[in-house]
Amino acid sequence: MLPPGAAAAAAFSAAAPVPAVKEVGRTYLDLRSNQLRPSGFKSVRYSVGLFLSKYGRLPVTDLNRDVGKEFLGLVAQLSPVIGKSETTRGLTLTQLVIFSNQANVTITPRTQRRIWSQVNHFIDWLVYEGQLEVNPFRSVRFEPKVRQRPYAVPTDAEVRRLLDHNDPVLQPVLLTCLLTGMRVGEAVGLLRADLVNKANLGSFVHIRP
Repeated sequence: MLPPGAAAAAAFSAAAPVPAVKEVGRTYLDLRSNQLRPSGFKSVRYSVGLFLSKYGRLPVTDLNRDVGKEFLGLVAQLSPVIGKSETTRGLTLTQLVIFSNQANVTITPRTQRRIWSQVNHFIDWLVYEGQLEVNPFRSVRFEPKVRQRPYAVPTDAEVRRLLDHNDPVLQPVLLTCLLTGMRVGEAVGLLRADLVNKANLGSFVHIRP
């Protein structure tokens, strides 16, 4: 027989409503937005957002291994085009899979693993917060082989091919990247104020996060 205090606590716990995945997902994303830089948070928000769009209405306690397997299978069908098309903005995971099935190319295993890893981090957080006892997705094996694709310095022929296009919009960006080693995202975000002249020390570029 439970003591009165323990019995009351058990009754309260049993009566407490189980939150929906979408509800705790919003809390998690609010937390991560204060912990990560904008570029890092954008990636997490996208991955977890995909998951919430499909399973957000489920009670947290309904998350199980089968949900993880299904999610991983859907992610593997996504097309890289969805991140570049305005028509896919705001679509759910199910809708994105339907859109992706019209193409014959899918996102790389590396991108799949990144999405899977970020969603697993969310589920681990649910365990830490006491919403789940264990992460049921940890028993789901990630099958695709991730191949290393290191960045390589362009050859002289590749550089000439890029510059021969002489595009009035892209040319300054290409030249900036080639001469400084910047990434494209860094170069296109430059403002005039970011170019700093240090007299005899030369010119410097202030790259913002």
